[in-house]
Order: sequence, then structure tokens, then C-alpha cells
Amino acid sequence: MSAPPRVEAPAYYGACMLKRDEWVIAADPVAMIMLKRIFARVDKGDLGQVKIKRNDETDKLLQWFLDLYPLEMTDRDAAELHRGAETHRARAKLVKRILDHDYTPAEYSLSVPPRDYQRVAADMWLKMGGLLLADETGTGKTISAITGLSDPSTRPALVVVPGHHLAKQWREQLLRCLPGIRVHLAVGQRPTDPALLPGGWPDVVVCPYHLLQYWAEYLRPKIRAIVYDEVAELRHTDSEKYKAARGLSAVAPRVIGMSATPSYNYGGEYYAILDAVRPGCVGTWEEFDREWCVGEDERRKKRIRNSQAFGLWLDQSGIRLARTRKDVGRELPRRTVVPTYVDTDMSAYGKAMTGASECARAILAQTLGKGAGLSKMQAASEMDRIMRQATGIAKAPAIAGFIRMLVESGERPVVFGHHLDVYAVLEEQLDDLKPGFVTGRESTSKKAEAIRRFTARETDVLILGLRAQATGLDGLQFHSDVVVIGELDWSPKIHEQAISRVDRDREPIAPNRPVVVYYLLSEMGSDPVVADVCGAKDANTTPISYPDMDKIEAPEVDV
Repeated sequence: MSAPPRVEAPAYYGACMLKRDEWVIAADPVAMIMLKRIFARVDKGDLGQVKIKRNDETDKLLQWFLDLYPLEMTDRDAAELHRGAETHRARAKLVKRILDHDYTPAEYSLSVPPRDYQRVAADMWLKMGGLLLADETGTGKTISAITGLSDPSTRPALVVVPGHHLAKQWREQLLRCLPGIRVHLAVGQRPTDPALLPGGWPDVVVCPYHLLQYWAEYLRPKIRAIVYDEVAELRHTDSEKYKAARGLSAVAPRVIGMSATPSYNYGGEYYAILDAVRPGCVGTWEEFDREWCVGEDERRKKRIRNSQAFGLWLDQSGIRLARTRKDVGRELPRRTVVPTYVDTDMSAYGKAMTGASECARAILAQTLGKGAGLSKMQAASEMDRIMRQATGIAKAPAIAGFIRMLVESGERPVVFGHHLDVYAVLEEQLDDLKPGFVTGRESTSKKAEAIRRFTARETDVLILGLRAQATGLDGLQFHSDVVVIGELDWSPKIHEQAISRVDRDREPIAPNRPVVVYYLLSEMGSDPVVADVCGAKDANTTPISYPDMDKIEAPEVDV
């Protein structure tokens, strides 16, 4: 019996070439099937030829694939592939070494000495080039970034912040930690060329996000490092601030984005944030969507398919450094979260819902033609606004009563709301307690006076807007250990940021005490829906933030 004919493996299964920043691969069916299994980001519908956005991780995987299925390529492209793969191997070794408990971080010269874990964060940033620093709230991420900026090679640097109030805080911190450096605050939509400032280029330019698009062209040629404070501001790729940031990050050698809550809603928001901090590290949006996401077509509602795996990948690849208070030796007593259902004034709810019927008719109308979809979307948004406001107004008297009960029992609550009409009810019903308000309707001086009265114990109640921004809020942990969430936000991370105004480190000035958080909920109106949505968003993003869930207890942030 004769032996079956021997099938010789081909010398090459196809060809591979580098075209700008993409690998273009044409291969026979056997190799292509295996390629699509290895690269989850590849479009499975592409036949015969595929494109893969290039980064050092894809270079390493492609090099490994070529050992199994050789592809013909030029010597120049092969050298580029080898260089990228070696970069990935070096990064992996570096990440492992820095995260080792025996690692000794570099020394940095600051007038306020950083803690060891802050020096580790600075090392990670300077050595990796792009980093998402997602340490838990209250661990001093600002000092970690300033520690990195103490290295002269990072200057001139750009610090991007949510508003002018934080720009001033950053200038104060920079001058306190690095005396003698020159700091310029960006003001206005008609920027001054930094080169024309007295003394020439400053060491650090601090710019609010909403001005970044106007200043980007002046900053682009010189900036050596970028710090994005509260980097969640860049979570939408269609925003002008994201586009400006992405352009600057593409040319800056070192970029760090900082936020304990990078994603406000679902995990798909991580794409824009990571692409701004380390451009190209997650490929194109389409590749990121195919590899990691699941859910609705609308980009803002995309969820991460396996949140825990995604979080582990971010950490192990050195894209993110995310440590809990326990990890850095600054653990706080675990907070107590108390969902509390309160009475609702039905007559007030009915009056506040005036106009909702028109919105409902617009949503249900089966109109066609140009602009119909937009009209429905606008009507739905207005319906949401009316329902949330009506819910807040209807439970406002009960919120006031709950606050009074806390004060009479000796507590000094920090209360969070959202709607002006709700604040008006609280102000009227708590008039004798003279609460302070920082809600967005007050002038800067009135906000400062409200905070001063609370910290001076001239009032026992401070009422803040959930998204309020003001200077002087960083020390509230020394004056209260009770938080009241009177109205809900669609984003659970907004609740978490609000709570962290009080639930943060008090030592060594005062002993740490457990914080009690009361969520005041209505069984009607928008609260049940908003609470459910917040729970769904938390379920998708918490495992990203805390991928080692079996080793640590993630903080309670849901409703």
C-alpha cells in the first residue's frame, strides 16, 4: 500500500505590508481564519485582505503569528515589526518591575516631599510615556503628576483642567511644590502666543478644557508633557475638546490622564479617554468596538463585554495605574450607604409635570421627514428634564425634613441636589438653619462665603450642586461625616465624586471616621428608572476599576 502524497507547506501564506499606521494583510483562507481568531479587533466580514491599526501590542502578536504562518514582507517592514514587538516586550518587563513591591522609585526634588507611591506613579508615567492614573479618590493624584513635572525634561508642560477655579488651584499647588517655576493661566478664546509672554515660554501652561481648542495650535510646537486632570472630560470623541486634546497628545512625548472615575456612564467611554492619553493604544473605534464592546449601536451606550478582563488588560499592559487606598496604605473606614425612601407631594408633582403631555405627544408622533428624529430626541430630553425636576420638587419638603432631623441629632450634613426649584424649597423650609448654598446660581464670592460659614460652624448645613465646581471644597472631610444625596444623577460616578468631597483622608490632622451616605429616594417619578440605570452602569464599569474583585472590596457607589 503506497503512502499518501505529502502536502508541502507553502513558503508564504500571503503578504503583509505597513501602510502608514496600519498593517495590511492578504493571506490564503487557512491563515486568514487563524488571523481573525487571534485578532478579535479585525472585521470578520473582510475577505482576503484585512487592516490592523498598528501599535506595539499588535506588532508583538503579529510577529508571533508570522512564526505560524509566514507572510512575505519587505526587510524594512520586517524591521519595523521587530522594533515594535521589542518595544512591547520592554514595556511588559518595565511594568512588572515598577509594580513589584520591592521596587525603589526615583528621587524627585519637591519642596513638599511626595509619598513613595506618588513617586511610583511619576516613574510609571515618565517611563511609559502615556498613562491613565486612576488611583482612588483622596490618594493625591495631583501631587503624583507634579512629581513627574519636577523632571525638567517634561517642560514646557500643559495642564488641562475642568474650569478656571481648578486652574487657580493648580497654579497654587505647582508654586508650592516647585518654587521658582513660571506658570501661565490660559484665559479667553483669543490666546496669547506663549513665546511672546514676558520671559518667553512659561514652564507650565494651565488651560481649562473649554479653551483647549483655541490654544492648541499655539501649544502644539513646544509642549513636552500634558496632564489631563479629570480626564473623563474627554470621554466623547465628537467633542471639540477631545479633538484638540487628541491632536496635542499625538505629538507630546509624555501624557497622563487622571481620574478615579474615568467613565461616567458605560465602559465604552474608555475608548476616547485611552486614545487621548496614549493615542492608538486601543486601535480605531471600530477595532475597539469589535474587540471589547457589546450593546446598542449608539456609541455612548456601548458596554464592555468582559469588564474584569478589560481592567486586568489595562493594568498589565501599563496603560493604566489604578490603586485603592488600601494598596497605598491610606485605607479609610468603610462607608455606610443607607437608601431611604421619603414621602412625595403628589399635588406638587402634578403641577411640576405641566408640559409633559406635549413632550409625550412629540415622542409618540409618527412623523417622517427631515428633522423628525432630532425633534423626537429633543422632546425626549425635555421629558426627562421635566420628570426629574418634578420628582425633586415633589420630595423636596421631605428632604428638608430629613436634613432638619439630622441637624437636631447633632450632625452637620453636606447635601447634594440638582434643580433650582428644589434649592428654593430647601432655602424656604430651612430658613432658621441658614444653610450655605454652592449650586451654580451664586457668584464666586457668595460660594466662598457659604463654604466659610460652614467650615466656621456658623451653619450646620451645606447644600451643593451635584456638578457644582468651586474652590474651597477640598477640606470638607474635616467638618462633616454625613452625606445626603437628595436628587439623583444619571451617572453613578457623579454620586461617587460628590460623596468623596467628605469621604476622604483626614489624617494626620484628624482621625478618620466612617462616613454615612443617605440616598433619599422616591417610589414614583424618575427615581426608580434613574436608580436602575445607575445600577446597570455601575455593574459594567466597577469591574473595570476593580478587576481583582476577589481580593478587595470595591466601594459602594450604586443606589
